[in-house]
Amino acid sequence: MTIKNKASYLNSDIKFLNKKIWEFDIRNAGLSTIKSFNLLPEEEILHIESLPKFESHVYVGKLKYDKEFSAEFSKYLRQTVSDFITINNIRDEDILSIKNDAVFILSNTNPIKQQTINNIFFKLENIFTSYYNLNNIEFYYKSDKNILISKGINESIFEDINTKYFVDWLKLIFRLMESSNKKALLKELKDFQYKYLNRLLPIQYYCEFKNDNWYRYSDYSVNNLEEDVKNKINIEYNYISYILCLIKIIVGM
Repeated sequence: MTIKNKASYLNSDIKFLNKKIWEFDIRNAGLSTIKSFNLLPEEEILHIESLPKFESHVYVGKLKYDKEFSAEFSKYLRQTVSDFITINNIRDEDILSIKNDAVFILSNTNPIKQQTINNIFFKLENIFTSYYNLNNIEFYYKSDKNILISKGINESIFEDINTKYFVDWLKLIFRLMESSNKKALLKELKDFQYKYLNRLLPIQYYCEFKNDNWYRYSDYSVNNLEEDVKNKINIEYNYISYILCLIKIIVGM
């Protein structure tokens, strides 16, 4: 199966890059695909269109429990993404990732000439300025607005009071990476590594940055701790998963 025909794809050879990444998403992918390929009777489609947005998404989601419908839906969704890539002459090497109804494309300028395919519109959702694959978790960074998103960690975790400290530090590193100020970058990384390993940072930095964002304390996983137990928590996860990965990337630059 060629890359463009895959429901999910990631160029796993790329661990880091400072380059524009264009994210194009299908607007309202569920209903758009159903309407374009007449996957339901017209009366049912009109009913779905009449529903509030959230209820419409829930309705379409429940339809996918039907294996026959789900197979047809997936086939036409993949076909539409494939046609989008083909019609716009996107090369395999310029595809960073495909996420079901979204395509992430590497290009210095807008690579898309035709955004409507099979009566389905692909919206330009984001233009990211750098990308990192840390411990098999994808991070996309937009420097002009200092926005960081992940494919692998829920959006709510980025705003959690316990993990926000570590997120802000990642943003700082990614900003420095884009600035090409390697001296400042190395200093920040060295200072942070020292403080992290010697437990000199606020305790929130040691909350594991993943979907079940726990502190590992003794034999327990807890979601809140005080500073006075910082020396007793396990701090390996963030260090191995992110800090060491960044060190390897930066040393190899």
